[in-house]
Amino acid sequence: MKALDFIIRIKNAARAQRRELVIPFSKLGREIGRVLVEEGFLEEVKAEKDGKNLKIKIAYEKRTPKFYDMAVISRPSLKKYIGPKEIGEIERRG
Repeated sequence: MKALDFIIRIKNAARAQRRELVIPFSKLGREIGRVLVEEGFLEEVKAEKDGKNLKIKIAYEKRTPKFYDMAVISRPSLKKYIGPKEIGEIERRG
């Protein structure tokens, strides 16, 4: 599973007010999920016992999902490159 697909599935579940979602397992997805848990956007990411799926719990604050929207800045037909000084703080909602 590609990173963009993983994030869009989480965004769609959050917009549909889902608390949990199950997606196919991938090492990349597990690591992206781990980072999102550390940043507070997700509550939990764990592999199911069969090892084929990831179970994700979305973090909410006052009945509003913390991970609500995203924007794709760079895509194959339009690459955007910026330096580390140009990266701003992550906008948090809630």
